[in-house]
Amino acid sequence: MKFTKTVNLKKLTLFGLFLLTFLVIIIFHFQETILDQFRFLVLMAVVYLIWAISHHLTDKSLKLEVAVEYLLIALLVFIILSGLV
Repeated sequence: MKFTKTVNLKKLTLFGLFLLTFLVIIIFHFQETILDQFRFLVLMAVVYLIWAISHHLTDKSLKLEVAVEYLLIALLVFIILSGLV
């Protein structure tokens, strides 16, 4: 089987959806206090930013606009999930 960027992108998207689902389950079922949930959300936002920026660094397509976009998405998801817990 020949691996192309589209195949890798599809796999990466599926993995991301799986990871997001897994993280939401962890947040709602396995954390005992709100402070633990908050710490977990901060950790996941930081991991997301590191993963996104490192991806663009290896791809050599990192620009300020892209980094700001990832930061805003991380903040938005953090705010939404913080409101759910």
